[in-house]
Amino acid sequence: MIECINHSLLLFIRISQIFDYSSRFDRKLVQPPNSLYIFIPQNHINNIFMPKLLPLIGLMATTATAFAQPTPHVRLAASTVITLPAGAAPSALAIADYNQDRRPDVAVCQRGLNSIGVYLQGSNGTFPSQPAGTYDAGQAPSGLVAVPLGNASQRAYIDLVAISGPSNLYTLLTNKNDGSGQFTPIPPGNGPVDNNYFGQVEGLVNPQLQARDLNSDGWIDFIYSIDPTGYTINAGIYRQRLLPEIRIQPGYEFSRFRTPAYRPSNFALADFNRDGVEDLVVTNPDNNQFTVVIASSRADRYPEWANNQRADVLPSLGSRPVQVAAADVSGDFLPDIALAHEGSNEITLFLNSRTGEFGTTVSYPLSAAPRQVMLQDLNDDRRPEMLVLTADGQLHVFEHTSEPGITRYRTPVSYAVGRNPVTMQFADVNGDFKLDVVIGCEGDNTVHVLLNQTGTVLSTATARLAGVDIYPNPARDVVTVRQSNASSQTLNATLLDALGRVVRRAELAAPAATLSVADLPRGVYVLRLSSTDGILTRRLVVE
Repeated sequence: MIECINHSLLLFIRISQIFDYSSRFDRKLVQPPNSLYIFIPQNHINNIFMPKLLPLIGLMATTATAFAQPTPHVRLAASTVITLPAGAAPSALAIADYNQDRRPDVAVCQRGLNSIGVYLQGSNGTFPSQPAGTYDAGQAPSGLVAVPLGNASQRAYIDLVAISGPSNLYTLLTNKNDGSGQFTPIPPGNGPVDNNYFGQVEGLVNPQLQARDLNSDGWIDFIYSIDPTGYTINAGIYRQRLLPEIRIQPGYEFSRFRTPAYRPSNFALADFNRDGVEDLVVTNPDNNQFTVVIASSRADRYPEWANNQRADVLPSLGSRPVQVAAADVSGDFLPDIALAHEGSNEITLFLNSRTGEFGTTVSYPLSAAPRQVMLQDLNDDRRPEMLVLTADGQLHVFEHTSEPGITRYRTPVSYAVGRNPVTMQFADVNGDFKLDVVIGCEGDNTVHVLLNQTGTVLSTATARLAGVDIYPNPARDVVTVRQSNASSQTLNATLLDALGRVVRRAELAAPAATLSVADLPRGVYVLRLSSTDGILTRRLVVE
């Protein structure tokens, strides 16, 4: 397993099959069991070190492939649906634990209502239609991220940041951190010299927002697109940073890419040439082009995107590329590019040629115009699946074949969601250590949760126990396991710690029984319940 955190390399030489890691923002990592842990700081990743490391990684990958087991097929199941207020028109989602109960909650950018709504997950895995809080976010907000508004190593809870193009505004919401899941808005300032200044021009159409710690200083940077209604020289991708007094840096830095006669619809960040600096790929639907901007490193360790001599403008090979995603599809540790074309209803995949160029391509037809494309591994084979939302209310999951060759993806499996789905995010919603899919649908004002029920390697499919409630979670002294179905029976309970070691076994009689945890150290555990009816696994927090 290889993880890149703020451009530092975290290498897990994995011996066992089961592992987990927590949010990148809280900087707490769970080392996979029976593995060797190597941490390589960013300043040690350079053109001298990487050529020595990559042959070793390649040898490890080859060895792992030789002993590989069949990869389980991706399987999603429809779960809860959040019904938003009429006219909400969700445009972006941000998923995090907002009320400190260790369950992911959903924040929705409600573009049609000019607001942000925060919906808290209940103990039974459902979400109420009534938000815990609603906050003004300017006219037609289009971007939303969940980040710590402070030094990430010192701020344990998650805040929210939204952008509004028409209002030329950032909205900063600080978490009250009192278990309520509510936020305190930071009042906007009076222009670019004060606070919450977004962009440089007014009349933006649909600006996109991402958040990264680009220079590894522990403070979040905001990267956004400027897409004015008319062509201007200011159109492009910009960066602003968070200041210690919890406000956005006035104006903008020269970590930007801009060019006249260009209206960017979407962008992605990735290190395309493996030099430790984040590069850019930007879509331009009006000209059926995309641009790859190879960044240089500045003295302050920020990427420099302003040098257009390192920007390659390429034909998209389709009509109106509106969305882009970047990830290593071919398994060579170099990010590849997937473009979504709304004019020709297809995804075009461009493979990285190792020289900073993108030549080998393959296209995948879609049922309707794409609204979003994302690349994410859902079955733990270290190869990203390609997920596409289309205007006909479908989520198409293209499973990676894990095989060499140009055609990397199987025929898609399609899942019906709400009308006109436009935004998608991933999170472990139900605590089973698998990434689930959360989708916002503009056409019917809903948010759909699809649970990842993909099996694990070296296992066979088993039935899932239904009608079992586990509470409280977090727990201090005892955990109650209650069965609500008519065929309830004695459950075999196994409790494992973060390293996969069994710390408790018990038989739990129906319909309800308790399991003592008072003598256990504080931390995260896995509770596995089994009977002849099936198996249920839940994450359990002891505090």
